[in-house]
Amino acid sequence: MDVARGRGTGGDRFHVLNRSDEALTWRLRAIDSATASIDLQTFLWKPDTAGLAILSRVLAAADRGVRVRILLDDSFTVGEGDVIGAIAQHPNIEFRIYNPFAQRPDSLALRQVANLGDFARIDHRMHNKVMITDARAAIVGGRNLADEYFGMHPTANFRDLELLALGPIVGQLSQLFDRYWRSPWSIPASAVVGAPAPGKGLDRLRTQLVERAQAGPAESADARLAAWTALAAGAIPGGATVLADEPAQVDPARETPNQLASALIEQVDDKHLGLHAKAVLFDDDLSFVGSANLDPRSLKINTEMGLLVRSRELSRQLRDALGIDFDTRNAWHLEAAAGGNLKWVGGRPGAERAAGGVAIAAPRGLVLQRPADPRQDVSTRARGAGPAILRTGCRRRTRRVRTTTAPAHRRPAPPARRAVARRATRCPCRRRPRASRASASRWR
Repeated sequence: MDVARGRGTGGDRFHVLNRSDEALTWRLRAIDSATASIDLQTFLWKPDTAGLAILSRVLAAADRGVRVRILLDDSFTVGEGDVIGAIAQHPNIEFRIYNPFAQRPDSLALRQVANLGDFARIDHRMHNKVMITDARAAIVGGRNLADEYFGMHPTANFRDLELLALGPIVGQLSQLFDRYWRSPWSIPASAVVGAPAPGKGLDRLRTQLVERAQAGPAESADARLAAWTALAAGAIPGGATVLADEPAQVDPARETPNQLASALIEQVDDKHLGLHAKAVLFDDDLSFVGSANLDPRSLKINTEMGLLVRSRELSRQLRDALGIDFDTRNAWHLEAAAGGNLKWVGGRPGAERAAGGVAIAAPRGLVLQRPADPRQDVSTRARGAGPAILRTGCRRRTRRVRTTTAPAHRRPAPPARRAVARRATRCPCRRRPRASRASASRWR
């Protein structure tokens, strides 16, 4: 397979999950539609409204005989040992934790302190996000499983993007999941968190889900079939390639996961780019959507994954979907100022700030101009149309303001002032966990 040219298997079809409500609806629908298997790999899974809704459907699928495999990174499992242990008790669910901490106090701060001795290993995290149902449909992109990734948090949400993929590419994603699943650093949950405390097992978890999970309106089998039929009929054709880092086999501290970065570098050279969240658009016919942020942690330390898709129609739809994020009401833009300096322009008419007189060299071909068809301010969207806070990578709008930023009422300061704001608004994906010394055999 020619990764550099993005030549995939061909015959693939895609649906863009741009709206947060649609992303959750299709996740739940895919889980409810599963008859044989569900493979779920994620960095973060919270027991909040969205997380519990997904968990409730996963347990229901396992109850009807579907084989479920869950692979979760260990960064934010503090305090969730009983829940993880209870899920793992289900006979049709296998639960593994990637690259776990050895010392496991129920406090994030204490866990980091207790595991300082093996930072080089534990610093490497699994940031992949994919859900595959029946080896026929897959959701790939940047969303973790928590309220703020589905527009449901009451105060702060993330702008995100995913692809729902059908066709031969799903087989490649299944093979990648299998490689991570078989990694010696994917440890059975029972060996990491142990059995749940008395009275906190699977039966208690079911009771809590009945009390807390908001399952949403029931969808009949006929309604699900009609939805899938309509999606398949309107899906975008294209040929895709899986770009992904390989999982650790011997020592995460020594195995640099840079396969995805190398493949993307080959695509970036001499191209015109439009950057947002977890998407990169190359020219008019090539798109990358996945879990990787464009920073050293994602490209050199964490494992990441995504789809490189050659399709003019998909690129057009992605540009249309992301165009609003580049509007001057939602993004700071760079313009030339007197004396050869740069200035940031955005927000209210006439609003501008000097860029501090620092010479900033934009990457070759980087597109920073206003879209040809600006639309409404993101802040005027209804909640169901997606969260109001935009992001690039996994940070709320405080990081790369040169591409997109928050609506005017939440806009961060330009570069001279944003360092303080950045510390207070980091997504969990950006935190650097501390470590402990251990080997894979420690968990067997």
